[in-house]
Amino acid sequence: MVALLHPALAAAQEESPGLGATVGMRVTSLEDEHPLERVRVDLLRFPDEYIQEGFTDAVGRLEFQGLRAPAAYILRAEKDGYRTTEVRFDLRRGEPGREVSVEMPSLKAASTARLGGVSSVRALSIPPPASKEFEKGAEFLSQKKSPRASIEHFQKAVAIYPGYFEAYFLLGMAYLQLNSPSEAQDALRHAINLNPKFLEPYYPLATLLIGKKEYGEGQRLLRRAQELDPNGWRWPFELARSEAYQKHWEQALAYGQSALKMPNAPPKVHLLMADLYSNTGKPDKAIEELEEFEKLDPSSPYIPRVHQVIAELRKREPSH
Repeated sequence: MVALLHPALAAAQEESPGLGATVGMRVTSLEDEHPLERVRVDLLRFPDEYIQEGFTDAVGRLEFQGLRAPAAYILRAEKDGYRTTEVRFDLRRGEPGREVSVEMPSLKAASTARLGGVSSVRALSIPPPASKEFEKGAEFLSQKKSPRASIEHFQKAVAIYPGYFEAYFLLGMAYLQLNSPSEAQDALRHAINLNPKFLEPYYPLATLLIGKKEYGEGQRLLRRAQELDPNGWRWPFELARSEAYQKHWEQALAYGQSALKMPNAPPKVHLLMADLYSNTGKPDKAIEELEEFEKLDPSSPYIPRVHQVIAELRKREPSH
């Protein structure tokens, strides 16, 4: 099996004692996949043991060396104008290293999300005390990097104004940052129930559910989001990954092909397609996808693995 992007396709590593593993990462903007330079990244051993820090280079790359395995780690990325983002990963015993992608939402986009694209009439309909608590919570979450402190204010906002779906959304995002999935799920679902046309909660809630193997509900949310945002590449991309987790390869391929047709689909869709073609017995198509990925993103940290997999796939091609 080939495994580049899809964790469900990864082969198990041999277990042996390890010290000195390497984690490489690239940090990009969530909105347009553009690499972000001068991002401060803290490396912590889960849950809160500080290890070291570093800054991304001009193509958003950074590497930490000397990691112990097995262990769980957290990468915490911070940059002015972007929401602090955390990614957790596990190193298995004997694993030499890992490549991690970190996607940071911009505060400008988050500010737009807070209003949910609604008119000023709605803003005026929100009681000022609720709005004040909401803004305090947003400040703690986005600027002061304190999701725990933000929760109290979001809870006060929805207590004053129970229809405050924007506050429920950011409450859910705060819980996600605190690794509290059950509370995050409840808040995000409440935001959608209050306003089914509010797009922002769909992606985090759907991926949270799929991560818990609740595929049915997660996929229903993705399909509803796709109806609201028919040109969005993320919805068919995540649907493809969800089907692949379940080894529904043909359905996954169909969704992956749909994602590729969307405007601004990022190069990583080709990695997913390569995985899917490999697992449906089409090594030639998988090679085409990998070669296209390399053309579109030659500085990607995945390139060494791409070259390795292409060589492996060529051995599987039928002889002529």
